[in-house]
Amino acid sequence: MIIVRLMGGHSNQLFQYATGRRLADKRGVELLLDLTYLENTPKVDTPRHYELGSYPICARRATQSELNRILPLDFKPTLPFKITWRLGLDRRIRPINEMGKAFNDRVLNVRDNTYLFGWWQNERYFIDIRDKLLREFEPKTPMTAKNKEYLKKISTTQSISLHVRREDYVTNEHANEVHGLTPLDYYHKAITRVTNLSADKDPHIFVFCKEIEWCKANLEFKLPTTFVEGNTQGADDMRLMKHCKHNILTNSSFSWWGAWLNQNPRKIVIAPKVWLQDKGDNTKVELPQNWIRL
Repeated sequence: MIIVRLMGGHSNQLFQYATGRRLADKRGVELLLDLTYLENTPKVDTPRHYELGSYPICARRATQSELNRILPLDFKPTLPFKITWRLGLDRRIRPINEMGKAFNDRVLNVRDNTYLFGWWQNERYFIDIRDKLLREFEPKTPMTAKNKEYLKKISTTQSISLHVRREDYVTNEHANEVHGLTPLDYYHKAITRVTNLSADKDPHIFVFCKEIEWCKANLEFKLPTTFVEGNTQGADDMRLMKHCKHNILTNSSFSWWGAWLNQNPRKIVIAPKVWLQDKGDNTKVELPQNWIRL
């Protein structure tokens, strides 16, 4: 089995599931989800809940007896353990802790009975199962009548999704120190870049944000603009974002997935250069090669 620890919100959980799904598929074993962190989130972090139930994923929750088999994160394997574990004679579950933000290709070759602890925010961990993830990350619930109207408008215009992230980036001191806020002039520059690169006529902006009233008060563009509102589930906004022809991201995993799930072969994706406030970590954040950073 492969067990993956779920942490963070909707789209962090997508990253963690996608990486676990790829590794479990390669080994031909079951994927299990550890929800204990979501249910006991430290006060320094934003409270979260399980969000993958919106999707037809292939995994189940790990039982307490299975979690009891996980070795401590600071476990240092001895030579006898390495031998017996590789031979499948030791059924304890070995933890793999993500070290920093840089891609680690050794993770792709982990063995059965591995516990994944990390964020795994790099498409190279799961790019080879993209087609499967496109199917599994299609929400199970039917679209609301309002979202059908939005989708029709998105499909019949030269649509550009623009995602704004505020929420805990503003209210949570720790989140603000790690992520910070993308400046407003970035969005205007990003729109200019998309419209200059695209041959599309009459572009239309679709703004997505949990604080949509703030966006209405603070964002004004010269192009036709629709502020998407009324959705309470991340999966509902994601389903609309991925159908836009082009995507403008903020420094958010939700933005990332909205663009990655977009199947338009001619899509233009704009992302901010500053993804994290820590310069060391920021230089290690790797986005898909054809995305443009401003």
